[in-house]
Amino acid sequence: MNKTAEPAVGEEAGDFWLSHVVAAKDFIGTDGEYCQRNEISHKTFQARKKKYGFTRPMKARRLEKFVKVKAEPEQVAKPVVQAIASNKVLPDAKWMAEFVVALLAKQ
Repeated sequence: MNKTAEPAVGEEAGDFWLSHVVAAKDFIGTDGEYCQRNEISHKTFQARKKKYGFTRPMKARRLEKFVKVKAEPEQVAKPVVQAIASNKVLPDAKWMAEFVVALLAKQ
């Protein structure tokens, strides 16, 4: 594939890559497809995207994962029962059934 003339260094190169990084935000498709369509280096594009702060840090991506938290039914029973009794909350039926089963299993 013939690449377009990409400026090597300097302010012109910065403007060139910044304009592509900004334009790619509105592109419907992957970064790879954007680079292929515009005949620019995907590797350099990714490096510039990172340099300009258009990517999320790795740490933030790791924090998006859910962690299963196991709580004893007794720890949550009182606040849940109080909330239901005061008509502030209407619990999900499936959750409520599982909660009651867990409470009864502990007794």
